[in-house]
Amino acid sequence: MTRKNRHRTFLFVILVLAIGSCRPRQKGCTDALATNFDLSAEQNCCCEYPRLKIQIDYREDDTTGLTLDRVRTDAGGHPYRVKSFLLVLSGLGLRDTAGLWHFPRDTVTHTVLDSTGETTAKPVSENLIVLTPTARSFTLGEMKWYGDFDHIRLRAGLLPEQAAVVNAPAGSIFATIAKSSGLLVRQRWIIETDTSVAHPQTDTFHVIEDGVNFELSLASPRHVNRGQNPELHLAVTIPKWLDSIDWQADSVQILTKLAANVPQAVSLVQ
Repeated sequence: MTRKNRHRTFLFVILVLAIGSCRPRQKGCTDALATNFDLSAEQNCCCEYPRLKIQIDYREDDTTGLTLDRVRTDAGGHPYRVKSFLLVLSGLGLRDTAGLWHFPRDTVTHTVLDSTGETTAKPVSENLIVLTPTARSFTLGEMKWYGDFDHIRLRAGLLPEQAAVVNAPAGSIFATIAKSSGLLVRQRWIIETDTSVAHPQTDTFHVIEDGVNFELSLASPRHVNRGQNPELHLAVTIPKWLDSIDWQADSVQILTKLAANVPQAVSLVQ
């Protein structure tokens, strides 16, 4: 090869390398935990992660679906009807078979009231299950985890940081559980008493105190594949929630029992 030809070959190689270096890198999600993981991607972007899916069954007992507008008898022997309800569950997490807990992530900045009485902006989890007669499916936050789980955890009511939210903006999940006074309710029951008369009395009961954390166990571990949406199927048995309630009793007693009865009313559909 002549000196002139060697020079031309060298320039050609340089040109090819320059053109190759200008090729745009292929964009895509490079995180294997994401639902849209792209093995061929060279530049990370646009990752979407699995989200926890919840399905709810409302029941009269272990096998029968809920009949809402029926006459029932309370613990004091008084007839009543449940006209509507709103029930709040929070803090849902999955415990893997190694004993580690995994929680969905879905935080939004809200105004909260701190321990000194001052307001401040703070990220707050919006992972709430707000049960109403027509709400039966929920999508919670991102779950960057896969594997086997055998327990779930729930809280009756709100987590402390959620309970501190004030001035919730319209459209947020906290606005849906706020009274006109701004207080966030954990339960709302609309109860019709004196069912034998033409115009029965209707009372509304608001629970604004939080209940307890409780756990539910699976009969056998359940596996979540990488990039898969974890799914849970829960049953809420309304008569168990209303067990031992006398709607003619002192309101403090009623609200205390409503908060305490949550764990016995919620179960896993295996």
